[in-house]
Amino acid sequence: MNRSLLRRVVGPLALVLLGVAGLATFVGFANMPQTREGVRYAPVLAFEGLVALAMITAPAELNAVEGRIVRSDTGQPIEGAHVVAKYSGADQERPSAVNTDDRGEFRVYTTCAWGDAPLEVTAPGYYKKVATGGDDWGYRTITLIPLAR
Repeated sequence: MNRSLLRRVVGPLALVLLGVAGLATFVGFANMPQTREGVRYAPVLAFEGLVALAMITAPAELNAVEGRIVRSDTGQPIEGAHVVAKYSGADQERPSAVNTDDRGEFRVYTTCAWGDAPLEVTAPGYYKKVATGGDDWGYRTITLIPLAR
């Protein structure tokens, strides 16, 4: 299962369940003449707390975003454009910033979903661009506008 889905859905759900169980236990303690019987809920609370903690602190999954940088006027690829993926926990093996190759192509990694990852693109002689959006597979074609001379 996708770890980012776990972080977004199961973690908060576990926290809600933990809160409900805590409230139920508190109400149970308040309404019981013998408060020792309320201790039987302790393992449930401990388990839910551990699940919630694991979901919140789990490392985020990295998604690859690939694409191509081209000139807006001619459609020709731009070699050496610098592409930076925002919101990234990438490392050296999975970089969050790269330069495009001779075909204008790149691959960066981000913790965002493929279509949501903002990319900052700069190249000498072109306006800077922050691009979002793309297809479901994480491929983007980004156009840069040449500076007026």
